Parts: sequence; structure tokens; C-alpha cells
Amino acid sequence: DEFGHGSWRTREILLQKFQAVVDLRRFDDASSVVRALLQIDDDDGNWPRFAQDAFWLADVYVSAGKSDHATLPLRAGLEMAIRHDLRSQAMQFEVALAEIER
Repeated sequence: DEFGHGSWRTREILLQKFQAVVDLRRFDDASSVVRALLQIDDDDGNWPRFAQDAFWLADVYVSAGKSDHATLPLRAGLEMAIRHDLRSQAMQFEVALAEIER
């Protein structure tokens, strides 16, 4: 039960797994972890954590030299912010995307 979907332990494991697969340069595997992690935040309705996780995931990608992959969590965050009418967060995601896509 502690390791059930959405638990804090599951989230922490996914964060560690994401960092590990990026460090190993297995970016296809990292993409599936991104989707799983953001799905947990979405299922919980935790929009501040969703945004925090999306920015962190993007930063890890950028640090690994994979800015093109960083757009995945940022676009998911932008979509979430627009869907929930969170204008300031939507603007933050738009700015981050613009910087990466330059």
C-alpha cells in the first residue's frame, strides 16, 4: 500500500529513477518516467507540485544537454496551467519554452 500509485514514496522513487536514466543517457526511458511522474501530480490535483516537477524535470534535461527533451515537461506544464486557468504559471512555462526554443 505504501508503494501504491500516487504515494510520496512512489513519487520519490520516480524522481530518482528519472535522474538515473538521464545520467545514463537513456532518454527514451526518461520520457516514460516524466509521463508517470506528472500523471501522479495530475491525479492528485496538485498543480503547484505539477509545475514544480515539470520545471525540475526540464532543468535536469537541460543540464544533460538535451534541451529538446526539456520541452516535454514544459509543454505538459503549460497545458495544465491553461486547462486550470493558472495564468501566471502559464506565462512562466511560455517563457521557459521560449528560452529553450531559441
